[in-house]
Formats: sequence, structure tokens, C-alpha cells
Amino acid sequence: MPTGRGGIDSRLSGYARAGAGSPWLVLRDLDRDAPCAPAWRAKHEPKPPGRFFALRMAVRAVEAWFLADTEAAARSLHVGVEALPVNPDAELDPKKTIVALARRSTKPAIKNGLVPKPGISRPAGPDYGRWFIVSAKGWSLERALPRSESLRRALTALRALREDWERAERGEAWNLPMLPVFADQRPMSSSSGSPAPKLGSLCSSPSSTLSSNSRARVTSTPGATVPSVRRP
Repeated sequence: MPTGRGGIDSRLSGYARAGAGSPWLVLRDLDRDAPCAPAWRAKHEPKPPGRFFALRMAVRAVEAWFLADTEAAARSLHVGVEALPVNPDAELDPKKTIVALARRSTKPAIKNGLVPKPGISRPAGPDYGRWFIVSAKGWSLERALPRSESLRRALTALRALREDWERAERGEAWNLPMLPVFADQRPMSSSSGSPAPKLGSLCSSPSSTLSSNSRARVTSTPGATVPSVRRP
């Protein structure tokens, strides 16, 4: 399986075709490749994709999803919870945010391993990859969901994909799941022939556009629930 945006993008059409006969979920970092996820998908997502193909964008990188679990992130970085971003999806470079937090760590090993040495052009220290994999094992989906809209959308799409595949295995007719309409879903023409939205309107959602970093004290969100898919 290829890694990196280039490797994924070059094989995207093939994955979409493979989705005609089996489930395929492709996760890609948005990074700074477009103003927002809807704009990137409208331009690059294969059309039409296979029935069982789903493309999701981590805004702006999967590190934002990690930061959304403030408890796990603070514990792994050895920093106070109040130092973490309130809205990780709004971070322009979540990896850079993690490195900046590592500079404030109370544990020398975190600083030495995650922060690049002076004069080094690498965005992170030599231990970053290994640290991230190990730290992700303590990550909680339930804790992260309330703070990452792109994560909630990805989970909704994954559940819809699973339900449709199970429906197909039972030999039932294909009925598209009634998913909420999110800002990063690809623009589609309606059955009445209405045109798809223009790219300029795709980034109208505040959470989907570039914004400045913000910090504030994070409090727990009681009663947070995992989003569900409405069955047709």
C-alpha cells in the first residue's frame, strides 16, 4: 500500500474502480493542497467512483485527529491540556503544532526526539514517527470525536460503507444511505438537474477553510456520542 499524498493520488482512480466489487476506504491528508476538503475532492476525486469506494480527508492531517483527544495528546507530550488547540481541524500544520508542543514538554526525551536540531530542515526530530505510532495506541475515538469535525465525517462515511457492503452481501437492493450533507462531500447535481455548487461556495463552512491557530483551556464534553448513520 503506497504512503504519502503522491503515492495515493497516483492510484486513486484504480482504488475507485476496485470499489465496484469490494470495500475501499482511502484516507488522505488535506495538508495545504486546497483551501478546504470540498475543493480538493471536487477537482480530484474519481467520478463516478465504485459503489463501495469512500475517500475521506483528514483536515489538515491525521495529526489533527490525534490532537483532538486532548487527554492522550497531553499525556504523550507531557504538557498541560490547556496548551492543546481547541479546534485541531483549524491548525494549518498539525504536525508542526505537535513539534511546537514538544518544545514545551516537561520530559527531555520528548524535546530531544520530536524537535529537530538547529540547522536541520526536517520538520520534526528523528523519533517523531516512532513516537506517533506508540502514542496513537492510547488514543480514544470517543474522546476525539467532539473536537474534530473531519473525524466525525470520516466515521459516518465508514459506517455507511460498512452498512452498504453488508446490505450487498445479503443480496438486498442498493439504497443509498441517508447521510447528513457535509461541507466536504463532493458536489453532485440533484435529480432535478440543479447544477453542482461552484468551488467558491464549497469552502463557505468556517470549519473547512484556513484559519488562524487558537489556544484556550479545553474542558471535557459530557455526553459526547459517536455519530450514527440513519438507515434508509
